[in-house]
Amino acid sequence: MKAASASESPAKQTTQEDVRGELPLFAVAACTLAFLTLVHEFGYAFAGGFAWLAVDGSYLSCLLRSVGIGLGGTVALAPFVRLRAECSPQRLAICLLGAVLALCALSYVAIGASWPIEMLCLVGMAASAAATVLLALCISFSGGIPVRTLALGLACTIALGMVAEYAASAIAHLWPLAIVAAFHLSFAAAALMVVVRKRPFERKAPSDAPAARPGQQADRSESASAKPPRPWQPIIHFLCYGFAIGFLHTALGVFRILGPERYLFSLLGSALAVGLLLATYTRATATSREVWTNLRRIVFPLITGFVMITSLFHSFFAYTFLYVSSCYYGCLFVLGCVFAMDQTVVPRLRIASVGFMVLGLGLTLGSLCGIFPLLFDQRDDQAILSFCIMLAFSAVTLGTFWIGDDHALRTWWGLRRKLTAKQYRDQEIRKRCRSIAKTYLLSEREEEVLLLLAQGRRAAQIKDDLSISVTTVRTHTRNIYSKLDVHSAKQLADVVETTIP
Repeated sequence: MKAASASESPAKQTTQEDVRGELPLFAVAACTLAFLTLVHEFGYAFAGGFAWLAVDGSYLSCLLRSVGIGLGGTVALAPFVRLRAECSPQRLAICLLGAVLALCALSYVAIGASWPIEMLCLVGMAASAAATVLLALCISFSGGIPVRTLALGLACTIALGMVAEYAASAIAHLWPLAIVAAFHLSFAAAALMVVVRKRPFERKAPSDAPAARPGQQADRSESASAKPPRPWQPIIHFLCYGFAIGFLHTALGVFRILGPERYLFSLLGSALAVGLLLATYTRATATSREVWTNLRRIVFPLITGFVMITSLFHSFFAYTFLYVSSCYYGCLFVLGCVFAMDQTVVPRLRIASVGFMVLGLGLTLGSLCGIFPLLFDQRDDQAILSFCIMLAFSAVTLGTFWIGDDHALRTWWGLRRKLTAKQYRDQEIRKRCRSIAKTYLLSEREEEVLLLLAQGRRAAQIKDDLSISVTTVRTHTRNIYSKLDVHSAKQLADVVETTIP
């Protein structure tokens, strides 16, 4: 029992240290997401309608945020942005946050000066685009973070967005415009302060690419420079799910299924999404690095069953279930991008950017379709509501069952790293040794010795590889055996084999 508790304690300590080490990155992502959420909420409160469309501005705020997300993903694919992300990501983050602050301040000046609603929508869309580029940059720097730590960071991000949105329900209607603007700007300002003081983007983006042998250098360089194939399968998936989520989000309001308690239901939905995320990704299981399994068993039933059935009965709980599924799907989107980054030679920022671009396009199309019943004054037609639900059901079904499993998910981009059997084995051992080192608090040198021992090296070979004496090798080996509570090379090999990276 003592040995078990002793082995659990370092694991908990290591998780806490991992979270603390990545806290600046999570803080920037959380503040940026909260800002992006409030673009919609304050647009819902302040935006008017287009006279030539005769549409209430609250629905246009949904639309402009969706357009901004897609536009941000497109901008992140621009060669200039990608070059900046590779050479000086810290400076790029500061520039993006400066643009977010300036555009957000301009939007509130536009509200106070009674600018045309068209200008207000364009400014809000540009602010959403800049925030999306920053989120894509944060995701590209999330590679190599343990899944449990990443899940905890995503949970904290959702929690901050949930609190900000709930607070906005009172602030937008009860406080002066200056207080509302200060509340909204504070999130972008906090993110900028973290970037300037903690400098989370100064570290190099992780790369797990195995070292190529001299004879393979030409092949690897040719593969890396080749133009990657278009990933049609994820494009269709993101379009379908983006369409369904955007469509249902807008349609629930058009058909008056949302009531004044919608903020309370969104708060409940966010809390449930956090619980689901922690339950599925904070435990070390064989499926802790799978996305498609949880998409099928959690998101698909939530949307097709709970959201659509409760919508037919005009229940306010439909919004709760939609919020659970959309928040949890957003977490799966981030995890899927990170897992894909570890499996391909495609640039990290490109994966997240394409995802945001296509998802934003789907959200935009869904929001536009959701407004149609309002344009034709069909808000009370139950047949139109049933047709809308069936349309969303078809989109979600196509997006869910287009890909077979998580193996297909990892091969979407086509440019998988070509590994020999030995390279793949070494890569797996390296990941497991890294996990063991974090769990049992091994030093950097002890981790290097552990890796070589796991690869079957002897003390004399380790001495030459690390340029240290045999006595030092044996000292590190004894320390490793003591921390892992093993007494032979066979027991050490069993520990490495049974560790889940």
